[in-house]
Amino acid sequence: MPRNIFFVFLAFGLALAGGPAFYYVSSWLRVAEGRSWPSAQGRILSIDIEDRTSRDSDGHTSYTYYPRIAYSYRIGNRILRGERIWLTGNDFYNDRADAVAFVQDYEVGQPVPVVYDPQHPGQAALLVESPPWQILLFVAGGLAWIALSIGFRRSGRARPKQRFGICRSCGARLPFEQHASTLSPVPAGIAAPGAGPGGLPCPRCGERDPLNSLRNKPGLIIFAVAFVGIWAIGLYLMFLM
Repeated sequence: MPRNIFFVFLAFGLALAGGPAFYYVSSWLRVAEGRSWPSAQGRILSIDIEDRTSRDSDGHTSYTYYPRIAYSYRIGNRILRGERIWLTGNDFYNDRADAVAFVQDYEVGQPVPVVYDPQHPGQAALLVESPPWQILLFVAGGLAWIALSIGFRRSGRARPKQRFGICRSCGARLPFEQHASTLSPVPAGIAAPGAGPGGLPCPRCGERDPLNSLRNKPGLIIFAVAFVGIWAIGLYLMFLM
């Protein structure tokens, strides 16, 4: 793998693993702190579901539904108001029925326990739950991507063995070292007449660039499959679970 491409893939893997890892660790520390907070008696003031619509560049419309619960709670002689449900942030649902099912557990006027920060009583929440474990799949995907990048980089530095590909026109079996114009260019001055940009033509059919096809580039295929697989799993976990 060329050095510049290696750094691009490595940077992508670091971003894919680092961002979710930072969010998960920071959320976990926040939850661990919140579990030691005191609790106050609160009361539900209002319940609602906020519908949000977004449209992408292709015109596809998506909908998200945010439960909204306002509550009051007393600390000493002070009555405070809060709207945060989950300590780690406001969660949302892709199905309105799920959001409705969540708020059905609450009703206006219902007494509820409210956890609050003793140093900053205005910061409170109804629920203290661990961050979703699915975030760790993004971290695992990023680490796997980094490992693949390093593996291909190291294998590219090793002494190449005699490898063969298939002519894209006639199917003849050809050695990469002599015929692959993109993988192992032949030194200037020795290429046969009619050769491609850096290799020999096919001796059977005369194809100028016989190995320029995806089936002769397994590394590119593996990276493409890994890329599509990681993002497909991530999008499934984000929007369908």
